[in-house]
Amino acid sequence: MQRIRNYAHINSLRQARYKYGKVVAILDSRTSEICQHLNGKYIRVRVAAATIDRLTKLDPGDYALELYKSADGRAYAQNPVEYVENRVGSDGVIEDSLVAEGRGFPPYHPNCRTRVYGIGKGEVEGKAAAS
Repeated sequence: MQRIRNYAHINSLRQARYKYGKVVAILDSRTSEICQHLNGKYIRVRVAAATIDRLTKLDPGDYALELYKSADGRAYAQNPVEYVENRVGSDGVIEDSLVAEGRGFPPYHPNCRTRVYGIGKGEVEGKAAAS
């Protein structure tokens, strides 16, 4: 259910012509390490939407093979923070390659409560200029 909700919301952001989305996790005692790590980071909406378009056309078996049973899927499952930690730019933008894999935007795991929110045009650019 979370996957459908997030996929639909990212497609809504694409339709509204947002360039970036911000990963926003619910931070409490139940928050996973991966959600804590990616909280406040950014994705390019067009890349995420293109990935969603590609993934939703796969048969369920092929979807599972790609996301969970592939070498990348197993590496992500074993240590998701280690898998993503070097794939976030200094500007806080998650690399397009990670987003294109389907692992750069939520849900990051079963029962994930993390979402993507559309952000104003200058937020990412302003953050990059300040760093």
